[in-house]
Amino acid sequence: MEKNSDSKKEKFLKVLIVELEDLDEDIKMLIEECKDKHSHEEISNYVYLENIAVLQNELFGVEGFIEDIRSINIDDFETVENLIDDLLKQIKERVREKGLVHSIIYLVERKIKKVAYYIC
Repeated sequence: MEKNSDSKKEKFLKVLIVELEDLDEDIKMLIEECKDKHSHEEISNYVYLENIAVLQNELFGVEGFIEDIRSINIDDFETVENLIDDLLKQIKERVREKGLVHSIIYLVERKIKKVAYYIC
């Protein structure tokens, strides 16, 4: 296997983790904003609880996916494209198996495509 290909896969995963950690922080900020709106009575208890449930679910999904990515062995993949295909499959399986909200798929796919655009 080409050293160049391994380097590309490593860079892809490193940048993807940074992007997903950024997404994680965005979700945490939305949770704080939701709490603030609730405490200032800008949103009802019902809306607050619904929003928090969805955001916590997204957070759980993204954080778990980041851990999955950290345990990936790049030697298991011929190319970055193979790696991307597997990551997309993994996130869909994680959502299905863990009963997570489907919005995570779209959020993660966007990050994967963004990183692929810059690395590939």
